[in-house]
Amino acid sequence: MVRAYNEHSLGASQGLVKVWYAGPMFRQERPQAGRQRQFHQFGIEALGSLDPALDAEVIELSYRIHLELGISDSEIFIIPWGCLRIDAGTGNNSSNS
Repeated sequence: MVRAYNEHSLGASQGLVKVWYAGPMFRQERPQAGRQRQFHQFGIEALGSLDPALDAEVIELSYRIHLELGISDSEIFIIPWGCLRIDAGTGNNSSNS
């Protein structure tokens, strides 16, 4: 999604972009024992805003979809890849890659 967002300049033309996708996906590597090459996946993306409320919206929507599908034992793990970190000495933002 990020590649399409960047290659088609969606940020410049639309600003905030919310998309979802669902369907069959395919693994590139050779299948291992017990693993199929094809699997199904759905995803939700929101691009073009730094507002943390948007992240919360995507997390809540994902959780509600799980509940609607009858998956009640889901757990949410938040991994802060790419979050901004404030340097205590200078007050400047830096990427947390």
